[in-house]
Amino acid sequence: MPLQYLSESWQLVRTFRSRIGKTGVIFPAAFITAVGLSTMVVGIVFYASEALGASAGQVGALAATFSICYIAGCLFLRPVSSWILPRYSVLLATSVMALCMVFVLVSASLPWVFLWYGAIGLAACFFWPPLMGWLSTNIEGDELSRALGRFNLSWSGGVILGPLLAGWLSQMNPAWPLVFALVQFTFTAALILGAIFTLHNIGAEDDNHVEERGKQVVEDQSTPLRFPAWLGIFTAFVVQGTLVSVFPLMAQAELGFSKPAVGGLLLIRALTMTCCLGLLGRTSFWRFRGDVMIGVSLLLAGIAFLFVIAESMICVALLLVATGILSAAAYNNSLFHGLSGSSQRTSRMAMHEATLSVGIGLGAAGSGYAYQHLGMVGAFGLCAILLSAGAAVQAGMLAKMDG
Repeated sequence: MPLQYLSESWQLVRTFRSRIGKTGVIFPAAFITAVGLSTMVVGIVFYASEALGASAGQVGALAATFSICYIAGCLFLRPVSSWILPRYSVLLATSVMALCMVFVLVSASLPWVFLWYGAIGLAACFFWPPLMGWLSTNIEGDELSRALGRFNLSWSGGVILGPLLAGWLSQMNPAWPLVFALVQFTFTAALILGAIFTLHNIGAEDDNHVEERGKQVVEDQSTPLRFPAWLGIFTAFVVQGTLVSVFPLMAQAELGFSKPAVGGLLLIRALTMTCCLGLLGRTSFWRFRGDVMIGVSLLLAGIAFLFVIAESMICVALLLVATGILSAAAYNNSLFHGLSGSSQRTSRMAMHEATLSVGIGLGAAGSGYAYQHLGMVGAFGLCAILLSAGAAVQAGMLAKMDG
């Protein structure tokens, strides 16, 4: 009987393993890594300021360093990453990110922290674009939208927890959010390594890389709406960079909010964005609609202006809710229209990620400098100007397409 029981149990395990496809690896990896990154991004603000004595401008520059290195990796290391199968690319990325986080924590000077923090950004380019290209291979239309909706719920669910954890952990010790991020990166690497050895069927789903190496020729039917969509996510994530990197300092210095309160407010924005991403994955009214893209940019410009005059926690929370809704719309537009009809999915995701990261980097560095010299008016005024200009350019793009 014991032998029969063990045999039956093993058969159940084998059956379970055979049914786990790529999403059984992709969604957990996206969630865990997003928790680590979002905790790190907010935690580094408090760590650099309190443990290393960085100024507001230096904090903004540090946040921008991560984004700049990530952008550079997405744009210039794509020929390298395209030759690495997704599961190995994700394993490499999370392992390097964990190692670099160790170096960030043991570095005693700000220049060394800049170096290793930038290296984490560089490593991240081997994580997100391959993961997203892997997920979206050979699916279109409603199926693509639903898959992206579930993926968005996975990573944005992680983003929900990160700011709250960062505020709570940094209240006890500024280094703890970074230690927590280290644990998350290590756990993801262990998850992927375990999947490589136990879930042998995931290797059959790496065909997007076969396509991009030229072994298959797939007709490209991309939509030109990807260009205004990319511009929309760029300007929208300028606001994102400001909120994540500089807003925690503003909220404490200008509005008198505590660290846990700042984390809670950013949690509200992330939760709203997550819910909207899930809903947008199940709807179609926004697809191939240029007017929706322009409307998102204009509304975000107005909200950026309102941040300047908001003083109470309730007003700030409402503005963050609106920002979460509109950021989700801009993100979803870029993701869907960039992938729709494309035969180069991983490359398109590298472009998507690079574009939003440029926005985050400009928002972090530009608003940090503007806040240091002009206060909140300068920081959010920069966002409002860029969003308004972006809406005008989007309108010009769409007019040219119609003409």
